[in-house]
Amino acid sequence: MGEEECLPLIAGGGLSPTSNAWEILCRVAKLLGRAWKLLFPLLFIYLITSTLLLFGNYITIMPLIVDMVKKLFAMKTEDPSSSEFLALLRGIIEDIRELAAAEVGMMLPFPALVVPLDRVINALAMAAKKEKMTFKDLLYKITRTWKGLFSTLLYSNFLSFGYIFFWLLLRFAFLFHFGHYLPPFASSAITIVPGLALLLYLQMVWTQGVVVSVTEEGRYGLTALGRAAELIQGRIRLWLGVNCLKFLIFAGWYLIMILLRKVTNPLITLAVSFYPMLLVSVFCLAVDVAFYNECRKAAEGNP
Repeated sequence: MGEEECLPLIAGGGLSPTSNAWEILCRVAKLLGRAWKLLFPLLFIYLITSTLLLFGNYITIMPLIVDMVKKLFAMKTEDPSSSEFLALLRGIIEDIRELAAAEVGMMLPFPALVVPLDRVINALAMAAKKEKMTFKDLLYKITRTWKGLFSTLLYSNFLSFGYIFFWLLLRFAFLFHFGHYLPPFASSAITIVPGLALLLYLQMVWTQGVVVSVTEEGRYGLTALGRAAELIQGRIRLWLGVNCLKFLIFAGWYLIMILLRKVTNPLITLAVSFYPMLLVSVFCLAVDVAFYNECRKAAEGNP
């Protein structure tokens, strides 16, 4: 298949929608090849900002969530009238307060992330449409879309925090009322499996909402998320296939990094992993843009 036949599938015109995850990834590679001239100056800034945000999330929010889950499990074995139970409950309430404060703190670097993220998505979207691109054109588009992207990121972040908080409360209530009547495996499966399944769907909506807020003028915030939910109807299986392949790529890269740590010092490993990390990060954004175009084409019913 030639380049002229390959790219229109993600550009949104001419051919019937693909239902194969491998074909989507093939077109992602073509897309990156078209956009590399605009992407190259942006990659370093994007990697630094996204890495700092991810690192901040890992060292602040994740430990609090893990601590809350441990306390929830510990409460299952305690008598509700005992002092140990009340101490665990007070600890959970304190963790919730710290989690809320950490979530607000994570909003502070958002402005630094928005502009490079906006640049990368705009460059990929322009390449998908085969538009003739200059850096000046890209900057002009950013001035029109960055506020909408910022709004969508805020909504997505608040919704993700709210979902995790609500899920932990439901899990606590379930364990408190029914935990003594079910084996640990059954109670965990009942609360964890549906929660993770819904989280996967919401994650798909949030990532597509980010792309919508950049590519569709006038759609941002809840409007962009609603548009994303509309576009992905009937395409969930394809999204799962694409993300399984993404996971395999991540797993392969992570395995290589583990092997490198065993044969060399950490500084060399960090230097070697820098560029692959950069490519994987941008590759994931390209997949999101490609999947968006696929969903949009299917929703519009192009032949």
